[in-house]
Amino acid sequence: MKYTDNALDEIVNLEREVFSLKAQNAILLKKYKMAQRDASTQDRLVEYNNLVVDSIPFLANISLSQPTAPSISDPEEAVLVCSCWHIGEVVKANDMGGMNEYNMDIFVRRLQQLVDKTVGIVAPLQKSRGLKTLHLIHTGDAVGGIIHSELTESNDLNIVEQAHLGALVTAQAILELRHYFSNISFTGVIGNHGRIKEERYFKNKAQVNWDYVFYNTLATLLQNFPEIVFNIPLSYWTDIDILSWKFLIQHGDSMGRGNLYNTLQRSTAKWRDILAVQGKHFNYFISSHYHTRA
Repeated sequence: MKYTDNALDEIVNLEREVFSLKAQNAILLKKYKMAQRDASTQDRLVEYNNLVVDSIPFLANISLSQPTAPSISDPEEAVLVCSCWHIGEVVKANDMGGMNEYNMDIFVRRLQQLVDKTVGIVAPLQKSRGLKTLHLIHTGDAVGGIIHSELTESNDLNIVEQAHLGALVTAQAILELRHYFSNISFTGVIGNHGRIKEERYFKNKAQVNWDYVFYNTLATLLQNFPEIVFNIPLSYWTDIDILSWKFLIQHGDSMGRGNLYNTLQRSTAKWRDILAVQGKHFNYFISSHYHTRA
């Protein structure tokens, strides 16, 4: 059978269209299977998370005899900033040429060292400075997370354990600091490691984040301690007032890339303009994320 040139062109075009549709179908089928897998994984995580929440051991409030800070005309308050704990992440010494390593045990030791160093600095100053209040600020990435494939393969804790066991250890650290402060105010913003998927999203960014679970678990564990208050914003940033000094707090992953000093300068200027519209300002800008010095 002979075909005219027009008929051959039409057949070729149809074959191309069929090939394209088959390719699109294969892609859609793959995405559908991935969505099914992700949904199943999320359902299992939610079920596991609910089981863990039901078994949370609320910590009992025990009265303490705290150091007496004298009443002075110009009292001061302590500020402790924490960030990027990456609870659950594992870094092996062999991979680092023996220069460093990280795991849950090391996190716990580092957290204890942070408490000890804080007490060592603050305790000698309490009488002369009238220190009664501690502002504990966490700028996010408390959990190692699940958005990086190499981390999910090597983490020594799954994401539910990262949030809940990490919160339990942190609660014990805060209770140790409670021996030295009459009031503790905790503020926590979310980081990028707590996201539930690799792609960025903006709807419910703060709530749909494992850092948010970590903070709320921490608040639940310490709910019997009225002297410990929590500020867990529904936004990825917040601003707080400490003795009339204004602090703007965010993780820093939304600031962009490039030269870090220039990035910080641009972001600071941008946020000054944003808050100025609301009649606000800030004296200090606290962020983390970059793991390096400016």
